[in-house]
Amino acid sequence: MKNILEYFETTTEKYPEKTGFTDSDREASFCEVMEHAKSIGSFLAEKGSRRPVAVLIDKNVNCIDTMLGALYAGDFYIVVDVHSPMDRIENILGVLDEPLIITDRQSEQIAKDLKMEYYLYEKLTETKKNEALLDQVRAGMCDMDTVYILFTSGSTGMPKGTVISHRALISYINWVTEEFKFDETTSFGSQTPLYFSMSVTDIYATIRTGAQLHVIPKSYFSFPALLIRYLNERQVNTIYWVPSALSIVANLKVLDFMMAEHIEKVLFAGEVMPAKQLNYWRSKYPNALFANLFGPTETTDICTYYIVDREIKDTESVPIGIACDNCDSFVVTEDGRLAGIGEEGELYARGSFLAMGYYNDPEGTA
Repeated sequence: MKNILEYFETTTEKYPEKTGFTDSDREASFCEVMEHAKSIGSFLAEKGSRRPVAVLIDKNVNCIDTMLGALYAGDFYIVVDVHSPMDRIENILGVLDEPLIITDRQSEQIAKDLKMEYYLYEKLTETKKNEALLDQVRAGMCDMDTVYILFTSGSTGMPKGTVISHRALISYINWVTEEFKFDETTSFGSQTPLYFSMSVTDIYATIRTGAQLHVIPKSYFSFPALLIRYLNERQVNTIYWVPSALSIVANLKVLDFMMAEHIEKVLFAGEVMPAKQLNYWRSKYPNALFANLFGPTETTDICTYYIVDREIKDTESVPIGIACDNCDSFVVTEDGRLAGIGEEGELYARGSFLAMGYYNDPEGTA
């Protein structure tokens, strides 16, 4: 396995007409997503490969089509938050080397305001597929090619573009699907933005296994009754959310009044999970699997995990657990020693999930 698209093609061959991805406006089969992706890829491949493709599309199935289209062209993608301030968008695009910008009609005004050349998703999906060219592009790719760049929050300065390879993504997705037994019966309720590393799990586990991914409208997290109704309508059985989203439901005690009836797995990452709110969820779903996943963008998604299999007091911290398979995590003291029990230091991670560095930032990479 040297390219994540191999999983996509295997799944599409196995479940061509199955609905793989939905949002509030669209339900798309694996075959439909592939057709759109190949059309976009054919257009981009004509312009040469291994270029950054900036995707200025809100969180929806169109965005996923475009991400995969970039990969078919041998390019790599960067999902840009269309709700960000314009200066952040300009900063991100400024780091990239002459990116190709793809937007859709919904977000086209942002692209116009940037005063940069862009292409419309709606037109690119009408491109005639060039299978011979796509095959030629694929033959020249290897597993260390870049698959995407995710920009960090920039909380410590300028956002840094974390470069993830096909190999790192494949290694991570292999582990997470096997550890949590995701398969074609899994139905993800997707909460996190597509420019955030947690979204990688939902999307690519779906692509690898033939699961379903349902993009939950962001506004529903302000209206929990709509949220629960949505989860039931889509028969969502697996959620991987940030703790603040889970806490909204817990703090309002929503599950006292209506239950998400199909929930089997509750995973969380990206923030500290308060034990009190976790215990509320566990009390409502005593037979569900709960797990705390931990890691920075620089480890594709995570590097350690903790399956909650014991009682945790409301005042306790939820552990970050043990290293994922083929990963290692360890603590190093200020003077460069491996820390002993009870000693403080910096947490390090190593393994095949690791990013290749920061884009156009040799100093930050070093």
